Amino acid sequence: MNDTPEATQDDVLDFTDAGPVDTPPTPFMQDKAHCMTLWIDTETQDFFNTHAELSGTDPQTLMAQTLRQHAQGQTLVEVIREAIREELRTDAHQQV
Repeated sequence: MNDTPEATQDDVLDFTDAGPVDTPPTPFMQDKAHCMTLWIDTETQDFFNTHAELSGTDPQTLMAQTLRQHAQGQTLVEVIREAIREELRTDAHQQV
């Protein structure tokens, strides 16, 4: 049993001690990434989870790659094919 009361819409939350959340997770992304919240349907999330696992990456990275490449005119199919090719190249190098 949890003794912590549930927050309600009328509660006033105190974030005075909260740390920054706008810092990208890696130094590489410092000048390139922006934090945002995106609501997606379950089917889309499942799609990216499955394809990220198959391509050896994480869903957030695959979504970012897909959005970036779509903005550059590439299709999702091309993005996934390239991810699979890259994974196959990595596997081939590891087997040598």
